[in-house]
Amino acid sequence: MKKEIIILGHKNPDTDSVASAISYSALKNKLGQSSVPKVCSAITGEAKHVLELLDIEAPKLLETMELRAIDIMNTEHPSLWEGESLKNIGFAMEQNRVKTIPLVDTEGVIKGIITAGDFAKLYLQEIYSGEIISAPIRLEKIRTTLNGIIYSGDSDERISGRILVGAMSVEKLLENLEVTDILIVGDRENCHLAALEHGINGLIITGGVKPTEKVLEMAKVKNTPVIGFNGDTFTAARLISLSRSGKNIMTKNPLTLDINSTVTEIKDMFAQKGFRSFPVVDDEGKLLGIVTKGEILNSKPKKIILVDHNERSQSVEGLEWGEVIEIIDHHRLGDIQTTKPIYINCKPVGSTATLVAEMYQQHNITPNKKIASLMLAAILSDTVILKSPTTTDQDRDAAKYLSTVSELSIKEFGKSIYSWSNNLDNITPFEMLTLDLKEFSFLKGKMAIGQFETTDSETVLKLRSELIKEMERMIRKRNLDHVLLAITNIVEGDSYLLSVGNLKSYINQAFGAPENEIHKLNGVMSRKLQIVPPLSGVLNS
Repeated sequence: MKKEIIILGHKNPDTDSVASAISYSALKNKLGQSSVPKVCSAITGEAKHVLELLDIEAPKLLETMELRAIDIMNTEHPSLWEGESLKNIGFAMEQNRVKTIPLVDTEGVIKGIITAGDFAKLYLQEIYSGEIISAPIRLEKIRTTLNGIIYSGDSDERISGRILVGAMSVEKLLENLEVTDILIVGDRENCHLAALEHGINGLIITGGVKPTEKVLEMAKVKNTPVIGFNGDTFTAARLISLSRSGKNIMTKNPLTLDINSTVTEIKDMFAQKGFRSFPVVDDEGKLLGIVTKGEILNSKPKKIILVDHNERSQSVEGLEWGEVIEIIDHHRLGDIQTTKPIYINCKPVGSTATLVAEMYQQHNITPNKKIASLMLAAILSDTVILKSPTTTDQDRDAAKYLSTVSELSIKEFGKSIYSWSNNLDNITPFEMLTLDLKEFSFLKGKMAIGQFETTDSETVLKLRSELIKEMERMIRKRNLDHVLLAITNIVEGDSYLLSVGNLKSYINQAFGAPENEIHKLNGVMSRKLQIVPPLSGVLNS
């Protein structure tokens, strides 16, 4: 089965990032390219509100691009019931050309592992210690294994004991015979009768010979099972041993993997334990598949399309494990490197959703109303209802197109989005910092820059001490050199910059000295066009 392409926005997903991933995935699927949208951190704030407003399911969380057990496991690998005979288990190994078979109970829960090595150990033990069936086996199971006939005894009756081959005189046989033995012998009525008279747990007659009436009468009197086998005595001895259940020789409680075990973790387990394979189980212990060294060697990276970002620091953990095949973005080109040429749609517009909407039109595909509404919300959010300095004619054209398809008013829909976002009861200081946060790597240090858009910057600035604490906590948690938060008043068209970290001298170079520890940035509304460029100038020089 062809694997789905992952379409992914940046960390701290905002409305544009989430909407672009969902909308582009819908387009890809329309074009026959199986894809799925994902997010690399939890959706909160405005983006969550928009999804709920439009009744659109949120993308699932993708914590890392590193391959996991669920990505590489073999779901076609045979498994058998723990009560299956060793004969059938061995046959399954031979037929499927595998050396390991997981054994499960009737509910599919993993109970053990049986390997070709376990068969070898069993064979050697029988050579040196003799064949002993310690766990009672149903007559029907023995009959099935031998493909024989039950002449005496009930099919549900169980027998156990030492396996003894009657290849000796009657006298010698009786000297060695014990009442708990299972005797295997050919066409020798005198041996049959003598053994039954002596007392045994079971009699297997080989060579396709039907027991005589005397033998059957004696067996009935002694209540001793008798089974006929069409093959030779040696084969019968080998097969009866294989009528035992796999659970009698399996390795119980084997080491298992859960679906989220990473390739790195699995490699370490192979190195430390020396096993050939590991079963993959769910939370209830039910077998899902198996991972061998071959699955790791033959594994292929997941294909991924990045939307609304193209820098490693802003992307999912373990991005290097994936294969980036496309980038759809409206930011500066970052540090993503690929091993092959890829498709890039990166233009200086106000929203990534604008580019996605254009791609719908280029393919003559009309999005459904929900997807059109979602893209419209993203454009209006990222461009501050088309008032941001980043807004282009392309954004305006895309918004008009999506407004027509969705039957939503640009002005009224935009206001409804911002009225929710500007209700400070809906948001915490932590969310103000992280809802629209991006990390940047400069020559002089690593920095996170958050932006919170509001119509009431005065009230937000009253939370300055709490915001500073969150910024300080972020520096420690993410090992950053500096954190900035731009509080942007979308009515006044200005921003107020809070600054925490050890790069303050450079921040002052870029934006001038602060007043009461706050930089007032007149006419600044765009992080991309008006905040990052001056920072790059001083931090990369």
